[in-house]
Amino acid sequence: MANSSYRVYVTFSGESSKIDDAAPPADASVDTEPIDNVKALSRKGNDKGDVLPKGGAYAELRGMAVDGQGRLYVANAQKSGSSIDVFGPAGKDGTRPLLVSGLITESSSSALWHPYQLAFDGSTLFVSSQDTNVVSAYTITGNGTETSAAPAATCSYLSSQFGGPFFEGTWVASSVAVPHGGVTPEAIAATQGGLAMTTEP
Repeated sequence: MANSSYRVYVTFSGESSKIDDAAPPADASVDTEPIDNVKALSRKGNDKGDVLPKGGAYAELRGMAVDGQGRLYVANAQKSGSSIDVFGPAGKDGTRPLLVSGLITESSSSALWHPYQLAFDGSTLFVSSQDTNVVSAYTITGNGTETSAAPAATCSYLSSQFGGPFFEGTWVASSVAVPHGGVTPEAIAATQGGLAMTTEP
């Protein structure tokens, strides 16, 4: 972000632009549409505008991460259309062009469902998903629109210590077996490293 004065990027996970949603607005002119974009804020917290180009198929944006080449990865987290999209370095107006729509989708990765947060370790992208309750890993290769992603190898601890199956690329398994995409993964107890779900008794 060296070519801009922006310091913080924020997503709103589909919340409306009306801060207090406790009651519907009496004034019909008040905007209560979801904020389906990434907002840029100055160091003082001032809204500097949208980061993503207008008109994209954005829905319930959540986590994001920047790779070593300055590309921005954003979780498009709507349950019925989960994907990880990739955007290029910011232009003079601060907006990042779309490079790859649907770099990772539910079709290409059964582990991805309602993605929540992203993080990089070198060229490996880690994604936590709310509805499969796992952290999955993806190897990112290429530049610009040639960018591609493939599930990384399942964590060696899971492969060596448990029988499986697991979603391809699972790095942290769920403590509850959540079937998705034709796969019913093995549940790993929380005491052995499985992620505990908040709905567990």
